[in-house]
Amino acid sequence: MQADRTSRQTRFPLSQAQAETAREQRDNELSLHSTRRISVPFGFDTPLPVIDTGKSVVVSGHGGCTAGEQVTIAITVTQSSSGAVATGQKEQLCSGELQMWSSVATAVSTSLFASGPAESCGLATTRANGYVTDTFEWCKDVDLMALTQEVYLPAVLHP
Repeated sequence: MQADRTSRQTRFPLSQAQAETAREQRDNELSLHSTRRISVPFGFDTPLPVIDTGKSVVVSGHGGCTAGEQVTIAITVTQSSSGAVATGQKEQLCSGELQMWSSVATAVSTSLFASGPAESCGLATTRANGYVTDTFEWCKDVDLMALTQEVYLPAVLHP
């Protein structure tokens, strides 16, 4: 004849505080924790040169991100006085140090850029092993300066 075996578990009631602590521990073990990988916030230089008879703007700036990651910087330039809007993009490898970057934003509107105030906005997205590791959005009021021969070659034209 086989012995009848039963398993007995002894349960001890937990206090409210103990139950909350146990839930938090379980949730922490199951959740992902993000870390900030963009170390130096990205920024824009000013003034920015307008080129191609007002159809494009050379946008430049700086920022820093984790060494070895790839950063994509999506750029938008808007000028309310002219109604012009341009977009551009820059991709580069992160060095882990402060880096300079530059890209041409080309008009997506029929309006042309002129010298004067504008706004530049950017979205930096870093990736490692094909996965997004961080994003950073920013905007800055900038000045646009149409490049003319007088501005570009002042020493030659005005000795």
